[in-house]
Amino acid sequence: MTERPEACQVIIRAARELGLEYRPDVNNLPRGAGDSIGWCQQTRGGRRRASAAVTYLRPAKKRPNLQIVTKALVHRVVFDGKRTVGVEFSRQSGVERIDAAREVIVSAGAIGSPHLLQLSGLGGPEILQKAGIAVLHPLPGVGQNFQDHYIARMSCYVRNLETLNERARGLGFANEIMRYLVQGKGMMTSAPRFAQLPLRSCPSRRPRTCNASSRRRATNRASFVSSTIGRALPAVLGKCGRCRAAMC
Repeated sequence: MTERPEACQVIIRAARELGLEYRPDVNNLPRGAGDSIGWCQQTRGGRRRASAAVTYLRPAKKRPNLQIVTKALVHRVVFDGKRTVGVEFSRQSGVERIDAAREVIVSAGAIGSPHLLQLSGLGGPEILQKAGIAVLHPLPGVGQNFQDHYIARMSCYVRNLETLNERARGLGFANEIMRYLVQGKGMMTSAPRFAQLPLRSCPSRRPRTCNASSRRRATNRASFVSSTIGRALPAVLGKCGRCRAAMC
């Protein structure tokens, strides 16, 4: 990330002073990690945001051993006993099957991958039988324990610091356009957020500054971030509104 606003830098310093651990990669938290803070990452090629297809597939399209099939729907992974041997999918021409010479890699995302495994007969027997799917291998954990990550954003009054709001209008915005065109840097290359503060909301492991009941877990996160910033930056951040939730 080329853009690191001053307000976010101050927030990160304040969080570290309060005892939160700084992590350069907030997407790679080790198991059992405590509350931490760090800069958000971007998937970008040069000055533009880049998808996984642009970043990984496009450079490999000319390989003779690669065939990319689009506008297709995968139905299931094909098994021979306990061994995967191929994939069944459909497109406009009908249902097709591709046999694997070595291996099958399931990479359909946090929801799509377990769904595909269940369609293939791997999962909890009761769930598969209810859906009319023959049980190939009973594995109750498939499709279970999904954890969503609630994002709390706060809006705060800021004093004595330039924010992106000032740079997004008038001459400041004209300067940002020039930075983007000439240098490939600036706020126009940025992501929706810059800094991220992963917090636990479990009542048994709730941060000390959260006093809300377990029935208000989502509010706990916004309250903790609000109190953290408000207590540590009295000269920079004014009175927070109603915890409308944002990082910076």
